Amino acid sequence: TGITGRQTIKYLQNHPDRDTFTFSIAGRSEEKLKALVSELSLPDDVNVLIVDVKNDEQIEAAVKTAKVVLNTVGPFWLYGSPVVAACVRNGVHHVDVDGETHWIKWIITAFDHAATNTGAIIVPSCGLESLPSDIVAFLGHKTVNAPISKSTTAYDWMLAGFTGGSMATMLAEHQVVPPAFLKLSKDSYSLSPMVGVPPDPPKSLYTLQVPHTKEVIVGGRNLFAAIDTSLVHRSWGLLEYDSVHRDTDAARNARYGPQFQYEEFQPASSRAKALMLSLSHALNGAILPTVINSPLVHLLKALLPKPGDGPKDEDMHKGHIDLVNVTSSADGTIHAKTTFKAKGDGYFLSSVMLSECALALLHPETLPEMALRGGVLTPATACGEAIVKRLKLRGYSRWRVGY
Repeated sequence: TGITGRQTIKYLQNHPDRDTFTFSIAGRSEEKLKALVSELSLPDDVNVLIVDVKNDEQIEAAVKTAKVVLNTVGPFWLYGSPVVAACVRNGVHHVDVDGETHWIKWIITAFDHAATNTGAIIVPSCGLESLPSDIVAFLGHKTVNAPISKSTTAYDWMLAGFTGGSMATMLAEHQVVPPAFLKLSKDSYSLSPMVGVPPDPPKSLYTLQVPHTKEVIVGGRNLFAAIDTSLVHRSWGLLEYDSVHRDTDAARNARYGPQFQYEEFQPASSRAKALMLSLSHALNGAILPTVINSPLVHLLKALLPKPGDGPKDEDMHKGHIDLVNVTSSADGTIHAKTTFKAKGDGYFLSSVMLSECALALLHPETLPEMALRGGVLTPATACGEAIVKRLKLRGYSRWRVGY
């Protein structure tokens, strides 16, 4: 019944392929669910399930009715693991909109092997974090069609506002997650089964030369860069590991190569603004943990949106995401530019991406071979070209690739 959950329900209900699938809605509050059914005029074939994520029996019963679970209830560190566990036990697929590297690391450790035994496809970060980044790197490699040295994304974004759920996740990261585990998850290869080339340290000023043009994109540090980089590195690691241990032509062709590096920044209109962006990011990173772990946190909580609060429905058309990725071959002879543009608030776009990932999993014949083996995967390794085609078809994004 939160912001992203509501947008996901609306999107599924009005989907052009609505007659090809059924769905249920689940939540803890029966009153809120009934209000949502009434507000959105949901038909009788949409089942309403009362599920408290602290009640294992309710979770188990709900999961057994589904082929894919779409999870929008965060913080995932607090509420996500029991749902994933039930999905893995029952061979049910799971997609979510988390942006919590520490939680993804935990579910990889706890559930990845078991998921390969039951065939459950678990795909974290199918929203604004980190599907766009994962897919532009995937497409960049596909276009180059050779081992990669560097894949860099200029990720421009604008939201209509932040939700209470996002703010609760931020607080939980610093108040609940064990500090040692949080520190461990900050490594950019913490989600990968293999360790690659050490990433460059964060910069104050980034530049990206667009191939075969005079255009140079400048920018500063991006709020999403850490989680996005970790997810892209997991895609790299899964494909690299697969090529080593399966040694097939398909696995060798899919790998990005041992020299692969991913980098991401937020574009700015000038070098001065890029430096200010990086300074702001650095100050927030230094000050926020101190505030959260001090008595000032009570004032902060009073000022932040509450869970369930956030951008209004009428604001969902506001905002955008605009990615430009340049991926270069290891020998430096091929450079591919990939763009991904979409209009709308990030929470709305996350609901679109989440829904299309879920629907893609209902069609295993369109998925990469790796997905069919199950496990804790990524948007690129679980859905691959299928998600690109689905988003293009629905008209919610524009993709363009080329040399």
